[in-house]
Amino acid sequence: MITALEQAEIYLLREEEASYRAGLTYEDYFKIFDEIIYFDVASGDARPDTIKSYRSHLQQFLAWCEKEDHDPARMGKWDIKRYRKELLNQGLAYGTVALKLTVLRRFFQGLIERDYISDNPALGVSPPRDRAPDDNIKYLTAEEVERFLAQVRKSRGLRGLRDRAMIAMMLLEGWRVVEVARASVENINFVEGEILTRGKGKNAFIYPRRDTLILLKEYLATRGDDIEIDNLGTPLFISHSNLSYGKRMSRNGIRKVINGY
Repeated sequence: MITALEQAEIYLLREEEASYRAGLTYEDYFKIFDEIIYFDVASGDARPDTIKSYRSHLQQFLAWCEKEDHDPARMGKWDIKRYRKELLNQGLAYGTVALKLTVLRRFFQGLIERDYISDNPALGVSPPRDRAPDDNIKYLTAEEVERFLAQVRKSRGLRGLRDRAMIAMMLLEGWRVVEVARASVENINFVEGEILTRGKGKNAFIYPRRDTLILLKEYLATRGDDIEIDNLGTPLFISHSNLSYGKRMSRNGIRKVINGY
């Protein structure tokens, strides 16, 4: 049971929050987020579907804040964890929860950069991992993995960097051929260590190992930025064949590379 003293403290805290919010309404937060999307998301070049998705996720968060009488500028990590629990209680897929948390990290980072707050309460609040088994996935034995990696390490040059990064994403992070083929540079957030995976029927965020991210960084830095953009964005893995050099690798092309080892 809440004591009279605790009730008084809650009342004073809410009064303080209401006073603080007088200068920044929920509508103001939404306008600030529009600015964040315009200048910050995808290095200032967010796709229309990304903008629509981000705005929808923040709108849901602000509606929850209003219902719970929370001011985003005064929230802590515990509040974000409560929101995460709320999302999970709604039965949302883990990938959807991950996307919503990513949007919040962007939102609060934008508030920091605009001097509204000093700390990002969403930083470090991760989504749960999907533990659902997939009986259709075939696995290599430890011995097969060792032999495979030994061959991959022998590859040299830009093509070798590509192959090592691509195979790391498949072998260590669980990407399938379709996810490798659809991957774009814009899907990677090196600062937060996350990658948006575009698979069959659903998208989800993954949090790769540090050494995997280093491989990706090295590959992208070596190949440069002069890459043809297609309908999915800037291809993460490009072809090195004479006829399609610089273009997104096809699924057949990816299988050919893997089978070549």
